[in-house]
Amino acid sequence: MRKGIARIGGMALRHFMLKKPATISYPHGPLQLEPGYRGKIEYHGESCIGCMLCTKDCPAGAIKIVNVGTPEKKQFEMRLDYAHCIFCAQCVDSCRKGCLSFTDNIELAGFSRGDLKSVTTGPEQPPTPPKVAKPAAAKAAADGAAPVKKAAPAAKAEAPAEKPAEAPAKAETAAEKTEG
Repeated sequence: MRKGIARIGGMALRHFMLKKPATISYPHGPLQLEPGYRGKIEYHGESCIGCMLCTKDCPAGAIKIVNVGTPEKKQFEMRLDYAHCIFCAQCVDSCRKGCLSFTDNIELAGFSRGDLKSVTTGPEQPPTPPKVAKPAAAKAAADGAAPVKKAAPAAKAEAPAEKPAEAPAKAETAAEKTEG
């Protein structure tokens, strides 16, 4: 009996006390993350065009892109609530301009819910020129080409007249087939 207890005690000592732990001693030691780890989201506002694809694709509704500038001078702001974020990377994948990326920063703890909200403002965008519609004749004159003439209304009137003439001919052939 004593040998059995000593044997079990020896196995437990070797297994639990002499083996390396499965966890890491993070605050007291170095942190090594796997490649592609999804940490804190970083916003690069200089390339943001305000398409809102990240907002539409977020399943948790944690991200919002807001224009805090004027319609002419756009300045976008990312509002992210880490309390709602599930770190799925859908916003990063759906951004066509690469404005969002994940970092290795995992220290997101805070003392209140307000600490989990992030607001990042991008730089002011250059003003967009106003769109002025030019008439077709003015565009042609500016390009040096001859102005485009519109089609005569008589040509439009001839086309509908031909279609009803074809329909009775088809109806006669259908009537001939039923009689014959």
